[in-house]
Order: sequence, then C-alpha cells, then structure tokens
Amino acid sequence: RYFNREDRYDNTYPGYGSTYPNFLGGLGLVFEQASSRGHAQAHPTHGVLRFAFPIRNHVRTSLATVRASVERKAMLQEYQRDYFALSLERARDDGVRAWVFGDPHDPSKNRDFLELLLQHRIEVHELGAERRAAGHTFRPGSAWVVPAEQPLYLLARSIFERTDHYTGRAGSRASAWTMTLAYDMPDAAITGGGVPRGDRVTSVPGPEGLGDAPPAAFAYLLDWSDYYAPKALHHLLESGVRAEVALEPFTARTAGGEWPYPAGSVSVPVAAQDLAPDELNAVIREAEETAGAPFQTTATSSTLPDGIDLGSDYVRPIRNPKVLMPIGAGASGYEAGEVWHLLDTRVGMPVTKVDRMDLDRVPLEEYDVLILVSGAERILEDEGMVEEVEGWVRRGGTLVALRTAAHWAARSGLAPHVSVSDDEDGEAGPEDRIDYDRAEALAARQRIAGAMVEVDVDPTHPIGFGLHRRRMAVWRNHNLVLPPSDNPFSTVARYTDRLRLSGFLSEENTARLRGTASVLADELGRGSVILLLDNPNFRGFWYGSNRLFLNALFYGDKASVPATP
Repeated sequence: RYFNREDRYDNTYPGYGSTYPNFLGGLGLVFEQASSRGHAQAHPTHGVLRFAFPIRNHVRTSLATVRASVERKAMLQEYQRDYFALSLERARDDGVRAWVFGDPHDPSKNRDFLELLLQHRIEVHELGAERRAAGHTFRPGSAWVVPAEQPLYLLARSIFERTDHYTGRAGSRASAWTMTLAYDMPDAAITGGGVPRGDRVTSVPGPEGLGDAPPAAFAYLLDWSDYYAPKALHHLLESGVRAEVALEPFTARTAGGEWPYPAGSVSVPVAAQDLAPDELNAVIREAEETAGAPFQTTATSSTLPDGIDLGSDYVRPIRNPKVLMPIGAGASGYEAGEVWHLLDTRVGMPVTKVDRMDLDRVPLEEYDVLILVSGAERILEDEGMVEEVEGWVRRGGTLVALRTAAHWAARSGLAPHVSVSDDEDGEAGPEDRIDYDRAEALAARQRIAGAMVEVDVDPTHPIGFGLHRRRMAVWRNHNLVLPPSDNPFSTVARYTDRLRLSGFLSEENTARLRGTASVLADELGRGSVILLLDNPNFRGFWYGSNRLFLNALFYGDKASVPATP
C-alpha cells in the first residue's frame, strides 16, 4: 500500500521512512507491504496472498524508485540545493541561536550523543567557556555547542526542540521525538547573546587511560553514573570477579585524588577474590576497554566523613543475574526485541528467550530475574504458571514487568503494597450526544499515542541508582494508570504536576496521570517485584530510562521495602 495524502502517517515525526529523508534534503516516500506470513494467507480485500506477491511488489517498487530518481536527477538535485538554502534562511530567522548540551556525570553518554550528531553531519563545537542556561551549568570538556545557522538546521532543531503544539494526527504512533529528553541529556536553547565556541568537533573523543588501570592495594571503584558501567560490571561478574554495591554515596581517597561516588557505585575488593592480584588487574583492564567505563583505585576502605566506608554494612555483594524472558504469541515482539537489543549490544549480557510453548519445561530456579514484556502476562495465565511464578518470587526471584504486564502484576496481587481499583484506568465519560463522524477523532485524542512526560525519580532507591537529577523524561504511549504504593518508600518514580515535556497529551489524560506512579518496587516474600509502567527501552534510544531497567536487573534484589513510619 502506498500512502500519499492519507494522514495515518503524519509528516511531523522524523523517525518515519516518509519523513526522515525530508530532514536530509531528500524526498520521503512510504510503501508498506503486508507480510504473506507463509506460503498463502487469506486476505479480506485481496483474496489469497501468496509468498511471491510481496516479493514481486518489493522488487517492482524498488526498481521504480531507482528509475524515477535517475530520470528526475536534475529536479532532485535542485530540490536538495533549495532545501539547504531554505534551512540556512530559516535558521537566521529563528529565535534560537544555538543549542548547548552535555552531562557532566556521564562521559559515555556524551560520546554516544556526539556520535549521533556527527553521523548526521551536524556541525558541533566544543564549548568555549562556562555557560549557565535552563537551570544547568555547562562547562568546557563536558558540554558542546550546536549552532543553529548550518545547512542541517532543520534536522538539528528536530533533535533538540520540544513539541508544545501538535498539528499531526493525535492518534499516530508518536507526537514527540526530542532526543535530548530520551537521552536524559541536559540541554538548553540559547536565544539571546552568543555562546562561546571552541574548535569544531570532527570525531568523537575517545576516553583517556582506559585499559591502563594500575594495581589496587585495597579495591577498584566503578562510578555507576556512567552509562556503560553495567557493561563493565557484567564483564567482571562473568569473569568470576566478586563485586559489591554501595547502597549510599561516599567520597573515596583514590590514586587520582578525592572522588565522589553516588549510590550504586561498585567496589571490587582485592582481598575477596579467588584471582591473584595481577589476574584481577588484567580483568579490570579488560572491563575498561570493553565497556569504556573507567575504574579508580584506592588503598583503604576508609572514606571521607561525609559518606559510608567501604567496609560498611551498606556495601553488599552483587549477584550475576541470570535473566529469563518469555516470548511468543501474545507477548510484544517490539518490547522483547528492545530488551534483547539493549542487553546484547550495550551490556553484553545473555538473556534466555523461551517460547510460550516451552515455558512450563524451564526450571525457574536456575534464573534470578524474570522479565515480562507487555502481553507476557497472558502467557503465564494461559500456561497456568501464575502461582509457580509467585512462588519463585517469594523464594528470592526478581520479577521485572513492563507496561501491561506491570499493570497486570499489580492487579494480580504480586505487588502487595499497590492497590488498583476497578476504575483506576477508566476514562472520562462521553457527552450525552455526539455526531457519529467525530468518534474516531475523539477516540484518538483520548489515546496517549506517544508523548514525553516528566517523572520525579528517587535517586537514593536502588532502581534510581546512578542518577544525579530527580527529573527525567519517560515515553508514554498507553492509558494505563497505577496509584502510588501504600508504602511511601516503594514508589520509585511518579509523574510530576508539570508532566508534559514534549508531544500531545489531552487535558483529561494530563489530569489522570498527575501524581500517579511510573515505577514501583515491592517485596513479595524474599523476592522483589519491579513494575515499570512505561517502556524504558523504547526503540533502542532511551538512554535515560534504560538506567532504571538495568538497575532492576542488577540491583532489584536490593530493593527492600522499609516499614512505613
């Protein structure tokens, strides 16, 4: 099917195949071919679809596109020249002179964001001098500048801009796409005055000193603020290294000076290992090179008085999580793929994916973490495994449930401190009488098709470890609602009053979401239940909320629920 004027695919979200080329001076065309799903499939409109039919269509449309591009070469070149000229003209007329960005606590995330910009040939400069804007302080070395006046201005603007009005179809798949929000990247649009620029960035600066960690007398330390710290930790655990997590912040006396570490940071005590000191040092160096996250060394368990010591009871052993994820008919293939992509490409962690038909033959006791993506709850119900999973959690397992699975877990009593009433996810009642042709438009406005909303996260909770700012954007594309926990300590993240950061959100949905829970952590017996009502791994680019998900895997068993005061 070729989409031309129909607004099913709006022309605003730059992630569609119909729009992404438009931001690069090209022409975006959408041709969508339904799968024949095997040798033959009955279709309500076209009769029997055979396997050869979609292949023929792909070949024909591909050849037609190439042929038309060659025949219209001059027109397309002129169109591209005009596009870049228009971009420069609009940049000069825009009130934004530049965007400045950078996370002072996460060099790995900075490098990945820079790589994204440079891959798209967007002009980026080093920040020339300290600048405070939008409540952030940006400093040279950890912040950069993107000037608005450049040929790819429209693409750059689409990466940084907040969408406060939406002219597309409210029921489409996404009404927001601000990349800095998805990355949890501090940024600011500079509208007045200049921004001191340094040299233009032509390549991503590599981390310095990785793979050169000196031998430690007492322990190696890993700052959990770094996006790739989980990858480094997993490498250690897979190598047989014993590691510990600090449940509270501390400032260590390291070989590089006094260094502050947030809660969630990792200590690798030399004396606790089966490996010889030189073998341990080799593994540490491998972890640095593999993950790109640096280690510091310390010669003492004593820290500065403002935090815990490394011998404290608040420093606990870290298990090497063995992860199981049911997949198959009923479970969201998108969410399962996003989980697999994150763990495989950014953590290097294996995840056992088991089809629903084989789930009852899997010994749950061999796994520490069970991930339920949306729809996987129906697999447990259909296979009669709800009680078995509950017993596994009570014996010490960690259940991590996303979106509809999180809502189901709360309704099913797997999170004892969360009570969901029958009308919790109900919607506002309709007017007495509405014209029939308004039905689709009204239904679309009540759906949350894809918006970026703000949550307040507790960075002292194990699921929030590594965060330095309480406010974070999450991706909202459903209407499910969960109330805060009955226990005030187990609501890890809740929606703020400000709520909408970018995209479309109706007034009714805004009112329903304010103050409700986005992330909950509960206890069941000796185990933990982590509910993430919003997809933290959406389409593989949500670096910010990725951290909440990875914390659930590594530190979910540390998420105890204190007694209510």
